[in-house]
Amino acid sequence: MNSDPDAFPNFEETQHVPTGGIEDFKRREAQEARRVMWYHSRINMPWWGGGPNPSPPKPLFIKETQRNIPDGTVPLEEGAKVGDAEGKAVGDIEQIYAEPEEHRVTHLLIARGTLATEKKLIPSAWIKDIFEDSVRLTVKNDVIENLPAPQSP
Repeated sequence: MNSDPDAFPNFEETQHVPTGGIEDFKRREAQEARRVMWYHSRINMPWWGGGPNPSPPKPLFIKETQRNIPDGTVPLEEGAKVGDAEGKAVGDIEQIYAEPEEHRVTHLLIARGTLATEKKLIPSAWIKDIFEDSVRLTVKNDVIENLPAPQSP
């Protein structure tokens, strides 16, 4: 398994997909081109048709976003909020540590405070729930407060 983050696919990929399939797109592409070609700047009407209340054309493409994550998993990013067992905010995720062989999170490094930032290393066994923008722990804030500061390597 490659551990280089740049080797993984993008978390989200956005594509522009034809609204009516490729054949409809080719037919409509020719129709839309003719309408634009016949537009005259002295005529005060929309390019898509005439009459008192013309309706705008149906869009040729729609934007479709796909997430590149396995089924049954929740994306978690650095900066997500961390709450204790009672829901009280205890910090933000600064870094996520994972076991590369088993592809699972082992620890979260959280930052607490705004000016004088205090860091705490939280084991993944203490995680109760994971949401896209937050994590809820099984322990209360006083347990986290009593954790020693992590040692730098």
